Amino acid sequence: SSGVPRSQLQSEYVHALLCSGDAEAALQLCDQILTKEGASSGAKPQLLNALKYKAEALVALERADEALAPLDQLLSLLRSAIDSLNNPSVDSAHATQHQAHDLSVLQDALAEACNNRALVLTCLVQPEAAAASVQQALGLAPNNAAAVYNRTLLLWQQTRKLDACGHWMGFRHFPQTLDDNEDLRNHALEQLQALRQTSDSHVAGDVSDRMVLELDVMTLEAWAEEINAIHSA
Repeated sequence: SSGVPRSQLQSEYVHALLCSGDAEAALQLCDQILTKEGASSGAKPQLLNALKYKAEALVALERADEALAPLDQLLSLLRSAIDSLNNPSVDSAHATQHQAHDLSVLQDALAEACNNRALVLTCLVQPEAAAASVQQALGLAPNNAAAVYNRTLLLWQQTRKLDACGHWMGFRHFPQTLDDNEDLRNHALEQLQALRQTSDSHVAGDVSDRMVLELDVMTLEAWAEEINAIHSA
């Protein structure tokens, strides 16, 4: 035995199935875990992961309309767990430190769940609800890369190009001068070309290096166009 809990191995296996593209098998295993755990298990990691991965599997199977239910259950469990930690029954230095760590973990998980819900709502062509959900994610975790990435794309979809550029460039700490950005763009293109020679799997809510570089290039090119337009006016 490796000493790794069976529940953790199951979660890792479900994630591996999603990364390999076998969403149907991932969905079946999630349903088995959820049936075993039941609705009264509280915020156990295996239950939380099963709900998260079930939603991702449903999206991958183009059944996004069914993905909101497990995500809403996940959000409810996480919020209840956070409320419990914010109202502790044990008052000691050790307990407070432990609770602070658990609270941080749960808040990160809640931010991820809000962001994943935004992705589902985007798939369902509900941009306003998606924007509200991703804003909730950023309120919990302002530096969550996936949430920043998705808010940037939502701004692009709303034809708010300058806002999208500013949002992403601020997150990436890009300078706003044209010469510096040209160097950054060329470097990003070189890295992107190298990454395109390799396979790239995507699980909902994750942001790969390739996705980041593609948005870098798109943003820097759009920003350069705006700067040149201003100088030409």
